[in-house]
Amino acid sequence: MNIDLLLAYYCAPTLKGLKPANLILHETFKKPQASYELEQMKLALQDKQIEMLHLWDCPDKTLTLVYHRDHLWRHICQPDIKAFLKKEGYPVDVSLNEVLNILNSRISKGSAFPHEVGIFLGYPLADVIGFIEHQGQNCKFCGYWKVYDNEEATRSLFDLFTVVRDHMVTELQKGNKLMEILQSA
Repeated sequence: MNIDLLLAYYCAPTLKGLKPANLILHETFKKPQASYELEQMKLALQDKQIEMLHLWDCPDKTLTLVYHRDHLWRHICQPDIKAFLKKEGYPVDVSLNEVLNILNSRISKGSAFPHEVGIFLGYPLADVIGFIEHQGQNCKFCGYWKVYDNEEATRSLFDLFTVVRDHMVTELQKGNKLMEILQSA
């Protein structure tokens, strides 16, 4: 598996600072070379304050949160987001690592998927609440997430995400490395 392509395709908005995080479900890296490349990528991304958090795996698949540390922290510290997370059982006066540990625990338990994960991914609060209240049904439209509010602005944002993703993928296809693409921005 090409780690550069995986990250560019599924995480371009986060890598370019347009959203705080992306969640990717990918093949488990079983070969030593792939594991080594993943560790090298993690180290390289840390220079850009981008981290990769292993959340869950089974024999063939792994769920990984790719996030920009400061961007995510600023996002979840917004008063309305904090209030929502508190209502969902998250402590509000703890570090980002502690909040992510709780999310990790909820995901790894394997019971009902914690739909508040949308908050961590930078989805608008109204869309996360709409998804929970409507149990994933009756959205206005579906793109990078299910949209329940502010349709026009969200369509524009989705278009931007697609442009950024397609640009990164095109640059990779030309032979550039992901870190080179990120440095040129």
